[in-house]
Amino acid sequence: MPPGIDSGKEKQRLDEQKKQKKRKITLGKIALALLFLYGFMAVTPYAFPPASDPAAISVMLSASAEADAGKEWAGILESGEEALAGRLWLIEQAQKELRITSYLYACDESGKMMGGALLRAADRGVKIQLLVDGLIGAFNFGNDPLPYALGSHENIEIRYYNPVNLLEPQGLNARLHEKYLIADEKCLILGGRNISDEFLTPEDHSAYNADRDVILFAEETGKNTGVAQVKDYFDALWNSPWCISRFERGGNEEKIRESRAEMTRLLEARKSRPSENNDFFVPVEKCLFLHNPVAPTVKTPWVFDGLCALMENAKKEIHQQSPYFVLDRRMEQALEKIDALPTELTLYTNSMASGNNIMASSDYLWQRDRVAALDGLLYESQTDHSSHVKSLLIDDDLCVFGSFNFDMRSAYIDTEAVLAVYSKPLNEKMTEYVADARALSRTADAEAEDWMAPEKSMPWQKKAIIYGLSLLVFPIRFLL
Repeated sequence: MPPGIDSGKEKQRLDEQKKQKKRKITLGKIALALLFLYGFMAVTPYAFPPASDPAAISVMLSASAEADAGKEWAGILESGEEALAGRLWLIEQAQKELRITSYLYACDESGKMMGGALLRAADRGVKIQLLVDGLIGAFNFGNDPLPYALGSHENIEIRYYNPVNLLEPQGLNARLHEKYLIADEKCLILGGRNISDEFLTPEDHSAYNADRDVILFAEETGKNTGVAQVKDYFDALWNSPWCISRFERGGNEEKIRESRAEMTRLLEARKSRPSENNDFFVPVEKCLFLHNPVAPTVKTPWVFDGLCALMENAKKEIHQQSPYFVLDRRMEQALEKIDALPTELTLYTNSMASGNNIMASSDYLWQRDRVAALDGLLYESQTDHSSHVKSLLIDDDLCVFGSFNFDMRSAYIDTEAVLAVYSKPLNEKMTEYVADARALSRTADAEAEDWMAPEKSMPWQKKAIIYGLSLLVFPIRFLL
């Protein structure tokens, strides 16, 4: 065959290879562009949150003026052991209904003990509704038989809030962040604890996080009690189009039987009792429940604005605890306004060494000096475990508990549940816990030298990650 024919075929082959390579590059660029567009659609709405809604906040705050007085009692669950015992006790006491909401439900030892108690309650006829987040909650359930063992029981229904829908990218970031348990419309535990070993174990547990709950008991049912306010909100959320049932049908029957047996065994091996202190429960004057809008999209900051309104009414002092501060300019201005009032403002948070949220710590590198610039004192925890406490202590009669972090995610993205409890004796108890937190913290204020705990050292690996991420997270800090 003449050489010219061979070279012509070779040229055609090379040309075809070039065309295929160009097509692949073009398809790759298109794929990257579509991926970028998808990410843009998922993230952009949250970069421009809506303005405040004074009318909505006024309606929420007005509820406190109508609240039933003298019909509720409250206590504080400070340790993980108390928190688990209180939850198990509430489940054991339930006669008709249990409503439970948790950002996540871990299939660990604590989750299994809770599951055993729920199965025992369901066996005696208690109707149980369990709501978890449709992304984080689903991830923690995974393929474990525990949710199937619970959800396939005729008296237990499990729902996901805003399950993942790739056709609605703007909803991927909106998460259910609240945590509470309601028993028979008379008892309530609400705070920042998820159902997992991180929050429901002794302090010496390797996964332990410090946190705080309020437990509330209503002598009589009434539409304005704290328990009733949270119950009405839960019912509206549960029946919304954003909550979808899961696990109503069983999976592997043998694994379900084994899971139920394990949950029962772990529960029976543990004795759960409420506190035996005679003064554990103290009288409550009234309660005020605050929550964010529930639609899975960018939110008007109802909870943040409501908390700021409560702080603006302070006469003497404000003690604010949050695991981290990730603030936009609007939130900074709100704190500056409160700081300018003739009250003493004290802030408590994790140090970068003690905190376990690396992303938030990376942002804190930029935020710390701005938060510390407030006239109020800034204390940073120096303990060996991370603090997950989110609470407010205002003057001598108001304590606030809940799931709200002082960050942009809690303000504008997630659902949140917060309960303000008006009670002087409860305030006295909270004051002791705040003093304990201060004693284990450091502040940059030279005049507070006597209050400073030894500075906790930070491993160089953690420090390198925090500093390395600090620039990368800045453009998306509103999602942290």
